[in-house]
Amino acid sequence: MASLKCPNCGKKINKNWVRCPNCHEFLTKKCSICKKEIDTKWDICPFCGTDVHLPIPQFEETKTQIYSNEPTKEISSKYKSPFSIQKIIGLLGLISVVAIILLYSLYMHQPPINGQTAEEYFSQGLAYYNQENYEGAIIYFEKCLSIDPKYKEAWKYKGDSIQKISSEYSEAIECYDKAISIDPNYQESWNNKGLALRKLGRYSEAIACYDKAIAIDPNKKEPWNNKGSALYDQGKYSEALICFNKSIGIDPNFKECLYNKGRTLEKLSNFTDALACYEKLIKIDPQHVGALFNKGSILVSRGEYSNAKIFFEKVIKIEPNNARAHLFIGIICLENKEYYDALTYMNKALSIDPLDSFAWKSKGLLLYTQGKYNEAIECFDKAIVLSPKYAGAWNEKGLAYYAQGKYLDALECYEKAIEVDPNYYRAWANRGQVLEKLGRYTEASESRSMAEELRN
Repeated sequence: MASLKCPNCGKKINKNWVRCPNCHEFLTKKCSICKKEIDTKWDICPFCGTDVHLPIPQFEETKTQIYSNEPTKEISSKYKSPFSIQKIIGLLGLISVVAIILLYSLYMHQPPINGQTAEEYFSQGLAYYNQENYEGAIIYFEKCLSIDPKYKEAWKYKGDSIQKISSEYSEAIECYDKAISIDPNYQESWNNKGLALRKLGRYSEAIACYDKAIAIDPNKKEPWNNKGSALYDQGKYSEALICFNKSIGIDPNFKECLYNKGRTLEKLSNFTDALACYEKLIKIDPQHVGALFNKGSILVSRGEYSNAKIFFEKVIKIEPNNARAHLFIGIICLENKEYYDALTYMNKALSIDPLDSFAWKSKGLLLYTQGKYNEAIECFDKAIVLSPKYAGAWNEKGLAYYAQGKYLDALECYEKAIEVDPNYYRAWANRGQVLEKLGRYTEASESRSMAEELRN
């Protein structure tokens, strides 16, 4: 069967729809007499024969009679009324029909404000929304809703606009709930309500919304991707991966989902498949900073420093102030013993983002490698102030103390690292080494055994 199209905008419509959801044109109307739905272009109702577009009545002069107890007398033409009782009754009926039609029209279209209809206000709001003027969009969506409180698209887009410009996600959720109360199968509102709930950290509720959106139409890619993101936030990486695969199955070139899948595969330590995701994404969008950076990071972990540096340089070309890209080139230079260049890149990274604890730890490690232990300790301390539970910074600070022969200070740092992360095998190994220096051989042996156990 050929699909139906809206006669106004040409978009696909359902035969049972009364109104086009795309252009908001009414597809049918009701006969004022028999109340059955008829085409908007029909002049008469085929069910009861009523004229839909009633002509303005023309009245002719005619003879009439006055009824009284007196004998009937014909009134001379000079004083004859142009209407009979039957005509008056007919005219009143006609007026009633017109009134019904007007009332129905007012009900369906709602009265305009300052000469504008709800549809016109909605269109203005949508124009502002598409121009990313979300404050202006909200004003017009509210004007639309003041005329027609059941305009579900206005509720939905008002919620979207609120999410764009503020953290009042609960207010946005109220808008989506309004839209859903009007149309329980409004998939976009279910999906976007899920986005707002996720931003509030209410992941289980968000997933329930995505599940509802998927149940309405399982062939939409966005709800699957968004459900995967909420599961990722909960650390449920295997479940998240299933959702991302569903989304990519619908659209193999869905950039956002390819990136999310790559990140999830990294969490699952499947770096080969993660790299494949990023490479596919880079083919689709060579300027995708996230994919370029993450591919470089995987190459660093593999020791492919020269190749990795190429991708970080591409990131800097696109985003000159990308602090992490500068930092990773600095780390590559450190691995290649190019200490001057390493310090230059790390300082650049810290000038862009002085609150990056990983950058301070990395600079500290560079200075430690150069034998500048006190300067290194200063950097490790800055990292710890920013991230008190940064086990790596505590461990590296211990190394700097150990190199200076300050074994008790070193031991304190290693034990702090273990307190933060009991599975940190390097800290256990370093603890064993410093305990041996302190002559505490039994404890040293136990610490080394724990390190080996954790490493294996």
